[in-house]
Order: sequence, then C-alpha cells, then structure tokens
Amino acid sequence: MLERGADGGPMTRRRAAQLGLLTAGLAAGGALGTSGLARAAAGGLQAASSISEFWSANRSIGTPGPVPPPPQPGGGSFYLSPEYTGGANDIMLIYVQNRAAYATPSVYRPLVGALSPQGEVFDRFLRSYLFLSLHAPSGNRLDNGAPGSVQSDWQWFLDETFGTALPALESALQGVERDLRGGFGEGPGGDSGTGAGGGAGPVSGTGFAPTPGAGPASGPGAGFLPGGGFGGGRPRPLDVYLMVPYPHDGVTDKALATPWGSIDGKTMNLSLEADRETVLKWFVQQALERWRAARFQGMRLLGFYWVREDVVAYHTPEITALADFIHPFGLRLLWIPWKGAEWARIWTNFGFDAAIYQPNYYLYDGLNLGAKHKGLPTTLTWTAQQAEYYHMGIELEFDGRVLTSSDYQQRFYHYLAQGRPLGYESPQAVTSIYDGGGTLSQLATDSALYWLYRDVYLFTKGLPIPPLGQ
Repeated sequence: MLERGADGGPMTRRRAAQLGLLTAGLAAGGALGTSGLARAAAGGLQAASSISEFWSANRSIGTPGPVPPPPQPGGGSFYLSPEYTGGANDIMLIYVQNRAAYATPSVYRPLVGALSPQGEVFDRFLRSYLFLSLHAPSGNRLDNGAPGSVQSDWQWFLDETFGTALPALESALQGVERDLRGGFGEGPGGDSGTGAGGGAGPVSGTGFAPTPGAGPASGPGAGFLPGGGFGGGRPRPLDVYLMVPYPHDGVTDKALATPWGSIDGKTMNLSLEADRETVLKWFVQQALERWRAARFQGMRLLGFYWVREDVVAYHTPEITALADFIHPFGLRLLWIPWKGAEWARIWTNFGFDAAIYQPNYYLYDGLNLGAKHKGLPTTLTWTAQQAEYYHMGIELEFDGRVLTSSDYQQRFYHYLAQGRPLGYESPQAVTSIYDGGGTLSQLATDSALYWLYRDVYLFTKGLPIPPLGQ
C-alpha cells in the first residue's frame, strides 16, 4: 500500500525514500549522510517504512497523523492556534549561548512548575520550550549574522543542548512532578508515557488538594490566583522545538573563505543551494539520532525552528525542502519573524507550518503611541491586528531590564494585560515568550516583582490579569 504524505496525498518517491532511510538509521543509531540519501533514492519505495510503525517506536518524536497545512489567507481574521504547532503554546525561548540560563534544573524549576512566593510548587506552568543560540563560543554566528557558523559550531549547539540543557529540563520536570504528585509513572493510575494520572494531588506540607478552576484558600497559591485556576488533571509531556542553524551563504569552500565542513568526504559550499539543503538535513538527522538515543522521559520533540528572523527569497527552496523532510515524522517547522521582516505577512508561502509575530513593543519606545520603528507603528494593538489578520501567534517580550526599571515593567505588563482585549490570550492563540535569558526565573524569587511572574502564570491559564503591580 502506498504510504500517505504529510498532506494526506500519495507520498513522493523521494519522501518515501527519506523516511525509510531515517527510520532505518534511527533504529540502528547510525549516522546518515548524502551517500545514504542517494542510495535510498535509488531504492525507491522499497526503502520506505510505515510512518505508523516509526511513530509507534518513537513516540517522543513528532505527532501521529499528517501535519496540517498552515492556515491560508482569507476566511476572516484569527490568530494561529496550537493545532498548527502540534499542541505547543506559551513557548519559552531558551538561549543555549547563556549557560546560566539553561544549564541547571534550578533554572527550569520556576518555568516547569508554578512557584508560590515561598518557593513551593503549586501547579504546572510552561509546557513548551524552544532551544536556540545566536552564536557559538567560537564567535561565529548561528543566525544570519557574520561571521557565519561552521559544522563544529552546529555540533557545539547539539552537544550543549543534548548534553546539558535538555537533561536539566528533564530533571526539573521530574522534580516538579514529584512535588505535585510523586513523579512520572509513580502516582496512582500513573502512565510512564504521560505521567501520573488523576490530578495534581496535595502540595506537600500544605494540607490541601488543588481543585481545577478554584484557587486555594490557603497554602502556596493563596491570594495569588484571582479567579481560580489552580492545578489539576493529568500532566502531559513537555513540548520541545530545536533551532536549525542558519546556512550562511558566505561560508563556502573557496580558498579565501572559511569552509563549513564536510559530509561524506565532500566539502560543503553554502553558496550552493544543494549544499545548503544537505547541511540542513544533516543537522536534522543528527538531532533525531541524539533525541532517540537520549530516551527523555516526559518530553517530546515537536519540530524545528528557522532561526533567521526574516526571509531571503533565494532560501525559499531549502526552507520548503526542510519542511518536506521533517513532515513524515510528524514534525513542524516554526518561524518567529521580527515585526519588520520582509514578507512576514505571506509566511505561508515559504514552507513554514507556524509563525509567531514579534511585536518588538518592549524593545522600542512602545509607550509612545505615535512612535514608529522602520516606518511601522510600535503599538501592541497594531501588531496584534496584523498577527490576527495574517494568522500568526504573538511573542511576549521582556528581559533583565524589568528587574530594575518601572518603565520596562509597565511595557511588559501591557503584553499580558492586553492579551484578553486583543484576543491573543492563551490558550486561544499561540504565544512564545522571550525573557532575555533567565529573567522569568529571577522574577519568581524576587519578592518585589513576584507579581509579574504571577501575571505570566495567569496569562498562560487564560485568567484575568490584576491591575498593574497588584
């Protein structure tokens, strides 16, 4: 029987060959190179394995069934919904370039679990994470900055992400679930694949059990959860997206330029479209192999992220090829363009499955309603209207300046308070969270600014945001 493609139609010979090769390679744990791709293509459909069989053996990679096509223009205004991200929402950006912001479970604990002012976990919090880095220790840029990155920089990102960042996140998740219930698979009715069942249970030492939709009268969350919304229900795995480094076309095989590296003995020249496509697939293969080998508990890989914040027309073929390459595994391709990105409004034309718009309101003079940046209004209202009309999500933006500046506290607060009036409040619309690297965790332990941490929690639960600073 002919396998179905990601769009529900017959799978092309090329895509079937890619799926068969990756399935076999992941099962064997072996490396996959361009010569392997050529062999698989020559074998045609005989190289293909069942998508359902692959997913059954790799339940933490992708989602079952075809990846839905992105929402198309027209049909009214609506924000991007979690359907298009595989269920991921409130996606926390984790910058691997900042070791203090990703390397230990203590950094993730206030993100995975909602903490009371006393530091006790009273609910689950952020369930989705995007790991990325803009530069490597070499000084090379992993985004589209200069100098462009090379193969060893890409390997460094994988080493740090899989060797340090993801294990720390997994450890924090296990700690939070122990605090709430007893750990993944350890509580009554537990399921090792999805965690303990039946509710969050009592918080240790508090003497009360959480009730969905009703805030506690006493204990860690008392007085900090207007309108209720205390934890409960079965935990679900954490969702993970991984950056794909930018294949900078200035990294070539020329004598006067820095070579990117080689695959199967061939030096890659990133000024060539075919080589850019090859290195992107090589990176995905490496990431999938590492993910399968790691056997993370309570986490699933949902897709990859195109790190460049605008689109250059000549990169469209490799972006489309990358999406086509990952779709058979139920994986998505995510993009987060900045507000001034050329062609952000036609993002569905470039192969992306989901897009989240950066308002950049926090970064510029957002409180000046007449201000503009590169000719575009800096107000949240304008950006939200654009995102809704073109079916994108919205990014929440802040950084370490909120720790010392009331001006920046007010700017960030506006993102949260305007979510409901403008319609992008979770869970109706997909959001991502940029905190400059570790700032949200710091807010959780700052007694004077805990209200901002609490307000982020309320936003993610779709609960009313109290007046500024209260």
